[in-house]
Amino acid sequence: MPNAVPQYSKEADPGKERTRHTIIDVARLTREQKQPHVLITAFSLLAKEFPDWDLEFWGVDPGDGSYQKYLSDLVGKLGLNDRVFFRGVTTDVLSVYLNSDIFAIPSSFEGFGLAMTEAMSAGLPAVGFKSCDAVNEIIRDEVSGFLTDDGPEAYAEALRKLMADPMLRKKMGHAAKLEMEEFSPERVWDEWEKLLSKLVQNKKQ
Repeated sequence: MPNAVPQYSKEADPGKERTRHTIIDVARLTREQKQPHVLITAFSLLAKEFPDWDLEFWGVDPGDGSYQKYLSDLVGKLGLNDRVFFRGVTTDVLSVYLNSDIFAIPSSFEGFGLAMTEAMSAGLPAVGFKSCDAVNEIIRDEVSGFLTDDGPEAYAEALRKLMADPMLRKKMGHAAKLEMEEFSPERVWDEWEKLLSKLVQNKKQ
């Protein structure tokens, strides 16, 4: 049974002309699961080609902070201190979605990917790995985003397609929003009610 996903009345406009465009990743900063270092490396392959794009991480290192220091050092080593930002936490994540252009989820594994589905429900196209369970069941490749082979090079190619084409971002973002209606609270609770009713009936028999 899936999680319920908020159905936002507002929709992002990832095809909008802006002074600066933004790729976001909303997740804990963890090496093995969330893999933000892979996203930073992928972005570094595109930074010169797309000088009006930035990368933002929303989330914190739940450990001792050593991994976040590693990420900060990596950003500096790649010369991206003015392009990659660690924003910490927010109590208004919808505003983050609405003011962004692409949602990136470079995870190696997921249970459901709630931040991803929320971003898609807000109208953002998403990019994830085809090897990542849950992600590969929610993103429809070339419809609501892209599923890529493992590694920063393949991930960069998927990002490039969206970064270079505002109409594609808009089309895929709108498709993502429509597809997230499948996980609306009303539908999910209805499925739970059907399941519980069936269990009660079976127990009475």
